[in-house]
Amino acid sequence: INGIGERSGNAPLEEVVMALKCRGN
Repeated sequence: INGIGERSGNAPLEEVVMALKCRGN
């Protein structure tokens, strides 16, 4: 999660998006 966030420049946002995707909502 951190790796993707750092690359995109939006760590907090990416973490939330990935969390939702992991849950499958």
